[in-house]
Amino acid sequence: MTFRKTAVLPAKADLEKQEEFKNTLEPEIARAKAGESVLLFMDGVHFVQAAFLNYLWCFTQIFLRSPSGRKRWNVLGACNAISGQPYARCYENCSCRMRGNQL
Repeated sequence: MTFRKTAVLPAKADLEKQEEFKNTLEPEIARAKAGESVLLFMDGVHFVQAAFLNYLWCFTQIFLRSPSGRKRWNVLGACNAISGQPYARCYENCSCRMRGNQL
């Protein structure tokens, strides 16, 4: 017996939904290539300043100094699907929701 960390298995993909999304996306890519629209792929990242501890075998409990974890940076990023130009907005401790036109 050993002390092990658990791992994640990816979920099964829904092929019908992927095909439906592909059929929706392809005309939008064609419009963006023709210059009729701008197509951005967006994602948000939330960095937290804190220690993330793991597991180990030891004789006594080990304590590590760590920040309070209350400092958080929110980064909203986008990439132009045609030109590849990146865009990013950074916010500190922001709890508001953004609309796509605010990027």
